[in-house]
Amino acid sequence: MLAFALSLVLTGTTVTPLETGQPPFGLLGLAPGLVQSDLQERVAKLGGRLSCRASSVDRRFAECGATLTAAPDGRRWELLASMVDGTGAVLLLKTSVEAPDVAAMRAQLTTDLGRPNYRKQGEQQSFEWIRSGRMLRLTSRPERGKTVVSVSLVEGSVLDALDAGR
Repeated sequence: MLAFALSLVLTGTTVTPLETGQPPFGLLGLAPGLVQSDLQERVAKLGGRLSCRASSVDRRFAECGATLTAAPDGRRWELLASMVDGTGAVLLLKTSVEAPDVAAMRAQLTTDLGRPNYRKQGEQQSFEWIRSGRMLRLTSRPERGKTVVSVSLVEGSVLDALDAGR
C-alpha cells in the first residue's frame, strides 16, 4: 500500500517540462517554474486555495501559501511558494510521515533522479538533487513522535533572471 501511494505522489504526478528534457523536479503535480494561474489551478485540484501577498518593498516578489487537503497520498501538505514576476521560483511542501515513508520517498527519488548529495545535521537529514539549474531537496527531522518531511523545489532560471534584470 505504501509503495502504491508513493508511486502516485512521486512518479504519477510529477511535472516534467517536455520542451527542455529536464528531470521531473516536482511533487504532487506542483513544480517550480509554474506561473501563478497554473499553480492556483493545481493547488485547487489538491483541495487548497492559494493565497498570495505581494511584497511591499519590491512588487516583483510575492509569497503564497496553501493547505492541500486532497493530495493523492491522503496526507495534508502545507505549501509555501516564493513567486518572482508571477512565476514560482521556490516551492516548499511540508507534511508529517512515518519514518519508513521517508526512506521510501528517498528511494523513489534516487531511482528517478540518481544519487543525491547527503547532509546530516543533528537529527535532521537532507538529500539534494541538482540538475539543469533545478534543485529538489528532501529534508526530514523527528518531531513529537512523527517525522516532518519537507520538499524544497527551486527553479534556478527564475532566480537567475533577477540578476540579469539589473
